[in-house]
Amino acid sequence: KPGSGGSGGAGRHAWQQQAPLRLEPALRMKPAVSGAPQGASDLRSLLDKFDAHRSAQAGSPRSEKSVTSSGKLSARGQRRSAEEAAPDVSAEEEPRPTDVESRKDSAADESQPETPKESPDKKSTAAFEAKTPLSPTSKLAEEGGDTADLEPMTPTSKTAEQTVLASPASEQKSISVDKLYVVMSKEGGPPWQAAGFSVPRSARGEWKGMLKANISAKAKDRNPVLGAGVLHGNLHDEAIQQEISNLQLRCIRLFLSSTLTDTEVERNLLMSDVVPFLQEYSLKNRVDFSFYDLNFGSSTEAQQREELDLSRDLLHKCLRQSKGFAVCHIATQLYGSRPAPASIARSIMHKIKTLSSVSTLEDQEILAAHYKLDLNCTSGKSKPWDKQKDMSPGRFDDSFAEYTLSSDLDTDSDKYARLKTILKAAADELAREPGSAADAAKLVCGVVESQVLEACRAIAPDQLKEKLMVVSRTFEDLGAVSADDALKADFVDMADGKVDEEAKELLSNLQAKLPLSCTRIQPEPLPWGPGIAASNWAHAEYLRKLADDVCGEVCGSIEHAVTAAAFKADAVVAEAMLHLSFAAQRAAEFCETETASSALKAVSSYLHSGANACVGTQAHALVVHGRCGSGKTTLLARSVLEHAQKEPAGASDSVIVARFCGLTRQARNVQALLESVVRQLARVYGKPCGDLDDWKALQPAFHAAVCEWPTPDKPLTLFLDALDQLDDFQGGRRLEWLPVKGLPDHVRLIVSTRPDNDLEISVGSTPYAGTAPEGVGAGGSVGLGAGFWCLSLLERRSRADCLVSLDGPVDENEVVPLLLWQMGRRVTAEQFQACSRAVEWRKGLETTGDTMLWLSVIAGVMARWHSEESVSYELGCSVKEVVCDLLSRVEGKHGSGMARAMASCLAYAKAGVSEGEMLHVLSLDDDAMENAYRRTNHIPPVRVMPAQLALAALAELSPLVSERVDASGYQLLTWKHSSIRIFATHWLESKEGIVGSRRRHEQLAEFFSGAWAGKSKRYSPALAKLVQGKYASESAADRMVPRQPLVLHGSLLQRGAGLVLNVRRLEELVHHQILAGKEEVAVQELCSIEYMTAKLTSGMGVDLLSELSHAMQVFSSASDRLHSAMSFLKRNDKMLRNEKMGEAPFQLAMQEPTSSPVKKMFVPESPAVQDRIGGKCRLIEWLNKREEAFPCQMSLSEHDGQVNAVACSPDGTRVASGGRDNLIKICRLATGELETTLRGHTHWINAIAFSSDGELLVSGSVDTTVRIWDLKKGEEWCRELTGHAGSVICVAVSPDGSLVASAGTDKTVRVWDLRPLDSANQARAPHPAQPGARRENEPAHTAAGEVVAQRIMQREQSCWARLCCPFRSSRSTSNANNDSTHELEPESVAPAAAAKHVAESAPLASAARAPVAPELRGVLKGHTSWVNACAFHPDGLTMISGSNDEIKVWYLGTMSERGTMVGHDGPVKAVAFGGNGAVALSGGHDGVIKVWDSRDNYAETGSFAGHLQSVTSLAVSQDGDFVVSGSKDKQVKLWQLSTMQEVGVLDGHSKSVNSVAFSPDGKVILSCSDDGAVKVWERTHKLGKTRKVKAHSHTVSAVAISRDGKTAGTSSFDGSLRVWNAETGEEVSNSLKGHTDRVTCMAISPDGTMLVSGSNDFSVRLWDAVAGRERKCMTGHSHRVTQVVFSADGSLVVSSSIDKTVRMWEVSSGQRMGQALEGHAEGVSTVGISPDGKSIASGSFDNDVRLYEVATGVQRGDPLRGHNNWIKALAFSPDSNTLASAGDDTTIRLWEVGTGVALRVLSGHVTWVTWLSFSADGSALVSGSQDDVRLWDVESGLAKGQPLVGTCCALHAKPNSAAGAGAAASVWFVVTADQHMLRVYQVTPRKKKNDEVKLAACFFTPSAVRNVSACGAAICAGCDTGDVLLLKAAFMAP
Repeated sequence: KPGSGGSGGAGRHAWQQQAPLRLEPALRMKPAVSGAPQGASDLRSLLDKFDAHRSAQAGSPRSEKSVTSSGKLSARGQRRSAEEAAPDVSAEEEPRPTDVESRKDSAADESQPETPKESPDKKSTAAFEAKTPLSPTSKLAEEGGDTADLEPMTPTSKTAEQTVLASPASEQKSISVDKLYVVMSKEGGPPWQAAGFSVPRSARGEWKGMLKANISAKAKDRNPVLGAGVLHGNLHDEAIQQEISNLQLRCIRLFLSSTLTDTEVERNLLMSDVVPFLQEYSLKNRVDFSFYDLNFGSSTEAQQREELDLSRDLLHKCLRQSKGFAVCHIATQLYGSRPAPASIARSIMHKIKTLSSVSTLEDQEILAAHYKLDLNCTSGKSKPWDKQKDMSPGRFDDSFAEYTLSSDLDTDSDKYARLKTILKAAADELAREPGSAADAAKLVCGVVESQVLEACRAIAPDQLKEKLMVVSRTFEDLGAVSADDALKADFVDMADGKVDEEAKELLSNLQAKLPLSCTRIQPEPLPWGPGIAASNWAHAEYLRKLADDVCGEVCGSIEHAVTAAAFKADAVVAEAMLHLSFAAQRAAEFCETETASSALKAVSSYLHSGANACVGTQAHALVVHGRCGSGKTTLLARSVLEHAQKEPAGASDSVIVARFCGLTRQARNVQALLESVVRQLARVYGKPCGDLDDWKALQPAFHAAVCEWPTPDKPLTLFLDALDQLDDFQGGRRLEWLPVKGLPDHVRLIVSTRPDNDLEISVGSTPYAGTAPEGVGAGGSVGLGAGFWCLSLLERRSRADCLVSLDGPVDENEVVPLLLWQMGRRVTAEQFQACSRAVEWRKGLETTGDTMLWLSVIAGVMARWHSEESVSYELGCSVKEVVCDLLSRVEGKHGSGMARAMASCLAYAKAGVSEGEMLHVLSLDDDAMENAYRRTNHIPPVRVMPAQLALAALAELSPLVSERVDASGYQLLTWKHSSIRIFATHWLESKEGIVGSRRRHEQLAEFFSGAWAGKSKRYSPALAKLVQGKYASESAADRMVPRQPLVLHGSLLQRGAGLVLNVRRLEELVHHQILAGKEEVAVQELCSIEYMTAKLTSGMGVDLLSELSHAMQVFSSASDRLHSAMSFLKRNDKMLRNEKMGEAPFQLAMQEPTSSPVKKMFVPESPAVQDRIGGKCRLIEWLNKREEAFPCQMSLSEHDGQVNAVACSPDGTRVASGGRDNLIKICRLATGELETTLRGHTHWINAIAFSSDGELLVSGSVDTTVRIWDLKKGEEWCRELTGHAGSVICVAVSPDGSLVASAGTDKTVRVWDLRPLDSANQARAPHPAQPGARRENEPAHTAAGEVVAQRIMQREQSCWARLCCPFRSSRSTSNANNDSTHELEPESVAPAAAAKHVAESAPLASAARAPVAPELRGVLKGHTSWVNACAFHPDGLTMISGSNDEIKVWYLGTMSERGTMVGHDGPVKAVAFGGNGAVALSGGHDGVIKVWDSRDNYAETGSFAGHLQSVTSLAVSQDGDFVVSGSKDKQVKLWQLSTMQEVGVLDGHSKSVNSVAFSPDGKVILSCSDDGAVKVWERTHKLGKTRKVKAHSHTVSAVAISRDGKTAGTSSFDGSLRVWNAETGEEVSNSLKGHTDRVTCMAISPDGTMLVSGSNDFSVRLWDAVAGRERKCMTGHSHRVTQVVFSADGSLVVSSSIDKTVRMWEVSSGQRMGQALEGHAEGVSTVGISPDGKSIASGSFDNDVRLYEVATGVQRGDPLRGHNNWIKALAFSPDSNTLASAGDDTTIRLWEVGTGVALRVLSGHVTWVTWLSFSADGSALVSGSQDDVRLWDVESGLAKGQPLVGTCCALHAKPNSAAGAGAAASVWFVVTADQHMLRVYQVTPRKKKNDEVKLAACFFTPSAVRNVSACGAAICAGCDTGDVLLLKAAFMAP
């Protein structure tokens, strides 16, 4: 760091001791636009300032234009005149960041600090003269800046300043630079530039490096005893209470204490140069940094006086919370302002009035006029609440009363001056009285002294060095400065034109009181400038050094804060601690009203009394309910605290777990909530918790944790507050996961919730502020229907005596005084009348359930009243009115811009905002900035929001705002209650409308994206006019907001402890982009693999799904891209969450089709993407990947076992499925999350169907019943429908929703009428506008059949008779055995009818339905075997049914058979109507789908053939043209009726497909299978092309790559070979065919020009790889060929065969060389040839290895024996001296080739070894087996490291390019593959240690890999399915 600083002490860093930098010479920035000379405007300001100074010294007025003695304008005057006459040539407005910026640019902005380029809006300051000039470029390079845009000033390149300085000597004399004094920060460029810095601090040398480096803090272990205590909730332990109260905040709160006028230069420099760097540095290290300079933006003593109360509160906050420096004091030679004290204790005021110095009547009147007695001060909680004394607002104990200074005084008035004189005289007199010196000092103490001394008193002596920093600045000759110097009064206390000796003495005393042990920065005394002069070398050096020293000290303090909080990550303890801390905080706010006290007693009785009605051997949960704001949270918090602090009764080790829903990310949705509770209980009870990412597994785990793990010796008490605050992800508010009853006696469960539909907009803590969450309809409806809330569900499952209500009467006369007492305040009787009047008005309101919240809010408002104040406004009679009134008052006082911007931060931020974030957002808001400047009438040079103005407005909102600690360590500001947030949002929208709301979200999005970081933001016209009044040419400025990189430290490639993510950006950014309507940037971020990975790594996976779902709703035009991203996320969920494989997410993105938005957004070679990731990825490119999108969007696995039926709701939002677990699951189609589970059936669910309005669901089961479910309530709509004598196989619902049909193994079809009959047995019809409504004069019929007939006849004559509904499928099953007496396994599903809605028709409304049993309207008999399927015609008059015998057509008017269709070869399994009813379809056991013309007496018109096994289900799209079928052949096929063609095939299920369905829009296909999955497919017209033609039609038997890595060959069991370009993935020629049987082996020549293959047809064939033809068929073997190999020079081919021989072949001629090599007693399984071409080795089924001479064909020595099973692999070492063999006996043996001596045996594999290869230097051996891949040291025979994952492998050595050709490889790579993944391991040889082996990259294979080969950057893999994968790993290339 430049500059050595002052006496910083031993803790100073080494880099702080470097020599000071020399002052930089003038630099000229390249102009961004043409126009005025750069710096001209700044020079004019500089000269104007100099002229003003000269005029002041000469005592003459400054002329408008300088005139020479001859009367002509001087050169400077001529230039100024020309400039004034010239048009404005200011630069064009710097473009605002566009809504759609390239990710490359945006990421570069996040990571690379830009060198500020000069523009005419912000000109560079005047050039400095340097005593020792440096080269501008070398100087800037030394500081780490970019020199590209800088040019040194040369004689040919002059600035405007130089032009003037080069003027004639006569003129130059009058403007000598030596006498040019500029008071810095008053005019010109940024203060850091005026100080001589060339670039911002973040772009300078070592400072830039600090931002890139991570603070190396060794993580400490948290005290295990305290951690265990927190997990147990044992708050009776004082140590744990202290741990909870001292929650580890990672924050630095720095309060700057300084005088006003003489430190403006330093303060502006700190604000522009140091503070932005510290904010970025702290953000990088996840520390919440705040800097409070309350003088910034102030210009008068009056403004300082207004800040006294605020400064005192802020000072204490900094001292209390900061983990490092809390106070920085700039000590100068100015004592500063001594305003009248803001308050004087009553006892002191009584003394003052009795003093002789204040005895005159005038003095007494002045005191009385300025100080008013405030009786509203109390002792607060320092004494117990005295109900008798404190309940009455008129009866006060005024011992704590004080006199407060009037708020409307004029500080410039003579009376105020007289008041200060009176207080000074009183202080002098008091000081002479014994024991009154301290009281006297308070009357005349200056602002700075009071701040410093209060800090010194509050800081412990041993913490002064870490908490207090003192910067001392003195002028060495200030006393000699003339009093006529206009600037001296700004630097010295003056009185009547002389130095104020009294102030001087006070200053001396203050300096003497400063502790010596604090951190001090004390530069050398400075010469007088006057003031701080830019041209003064000493001043410039001082400022630069000061900025460096202060920044270095605070950076060290940030490092200390990080180190102090560097505990090993323990998310479980952290989550428990946050909730216990919140409980302790809110328990203090508990108000003991009669209702609340009664509820508290009920909770206590439940917790401690086993005889309670709710407790027994099967206990129930206790449910606390009350309206919004009734005090449920404070009640449960108080209960937690009381129960935890008491010694457990009868148990020595009780466990208390508390969760407040909505408080943290882990408590906002049910999945994260349950996971956190289970993990905590698993730690407490010592149980394994397993993988909790799966929601299906999480629910039983939670039930076990709560009900099974606790014991009588270790009981459990679980508090769950505000269940209604959960979002509805995974059906959280349905509470199916909550064990309300059946609890063990040693388990207590206390929950709280609001009543149903509480408030008119009751959305709770929704994921998106101001909007209802997904699933929340108008009027607050939640879940699947309106009016669905938690309390009604809990009431159904609980007993009445287990419900505790908080909705009792509240007495404001009791509550308000108590609430005020808790805040240390009270009010007068007159003031209390305002509350009483509001209560009276409130009685007329219908909604009074939030009375406690309302009273707490108005108590907060009244707490700010002084006793002498009269109530100038009425209190609102509802929470909404109070909130809106308070916001309006703040708006009137502080300005609309300030109030609205602040309210929007609180209302729209998803999780709240910190103070620092709010100040940054306000700085970006021009309206707020304008309000601030107008309020202070002062415009500082740095465009950031003055903190004192924003915090003053925030203080007035304190009744509505609270602070909480986030899990990330930030202290966030939020509204005190969710309803306050809603009402504040309403107030904002009433002021600004929806457009304004979007603008506010856009502002927040710009901040959290860092869009304006390092950039100038143009002013609004109003702000520009205001600013340009002082800075004429300024139209834009940098708002000093920090950058917001995605990764703060570390890399997403290594998701371990070193990774620090920007959690605040992850929480907020996309949320605001969506609500701001910024489609492109939001979609880009959501589709970014970096964003997905970061969200999942931060534990925000559920939040990511919610964002995607919300974006789909908002951005309909981008729904396809978002669906694709959601599909990618669902398909790869587990791998994306696997933190051990850091590059897995990015490899998955690389493997996506090019058209995929995830792939489009991921450009790994882009520097922007690398910066977002935090490093470069090692990825494997898939050269021949399929480019079609994956049709399967997601796979749902909610059922335990097979899934029999699936259906889609009519609105297309939900999926219903029924399975063999007897359950029906309802999931959301967009996200796949489970909403609810329907329980009731006692056997398998065979079929389901939705009603046409989607409010009911019909199901049929093996238990012989049909059940109808009300999806709003999640329960049965009526009692079950019985009558079937066997299993119900299929169900269907008529298009108008009035009829239900069911059929099954009893060979009948039953028709039920959903319209109930009244007591007179007459049809109860719905509204006439609805289908089925009885028309006027319609007779009532008593006979059921006549009712149906009459209704159907009327349908035929009415316009609504053509009613139809979207297709919803149900499953029907049958058994090949026609014996109906045996209920065997069902097989097929019967779909419902599909047809088109008529505009004037409407489905039967659920309002017309009554929960009674539907009546049976008829039983259709005629089938002689099981009925497997049934379907309604779109007209509702006809239906068809399919059976094991035939298809029948039924007329429902008479309930009679109309006809029969015969044609299938076997049972009919599925039926449906298509073509809008024009055709009927049927699917049979024969695998054929037949088409029947319903208009031509159901004649057969065609068929679809393609399934290989039975068709189990059919569904038709809403347009009637597309048919989807499911089959036992595991396939889903799509057909088109208009063309009678197959459109596509959907592969993915591993077992029989049981049911299929379409979504209403036909874009989505659903299928379910015996494999337990429900798959969601995207239907496109190009589905037929999504099945990529496989390279081979059978298993790939061998793969090989040429030595140059350019050519690859593959062979297959289908008898063919293929040649590939390994560099492009393209096939070189057509398939090479010639073999008449399986190709068992293949090899490629070293030069890649030829292939050789061996086959089951006994032949060996040679192929021309270039021409793509066969060269020679070499015969001789009499049995299957097992292996073929080329010699190293490619001239020889060796083959082995089951015929027990090995043969050699000459490549050039294709002829056999010599005789067959014989000797083996059984078939030869493998063969190899040595690298030198002299030896051949063969392995056989006889367990022997034999060696042969190539030259003679003679066997060398005896067989090599040792293996006890057949040989599978052989490999020669590179020097041909060693042979490795491996076999079925799991061992590897090494042999000496020359002698045949066994060298050693390598043991370790547990299954047979199939592959061997030596490393390039022969020192290592790699082996592959069916269990793993191992590395061996050849010399020792020991394994190297741990086994590698894989079953087949390949080896490739990367040459050492630095050592030249032929040198040993620097690294080598092992490529392994298994069922699902291909891995590349990098092996780095080490001489003295084990070789380093690490996973370099991975590739996710579409199917199991059978064999793999690698060379250079090329990898070729062959799969069992026949697929060939051509891959490129660039990092493996030489």
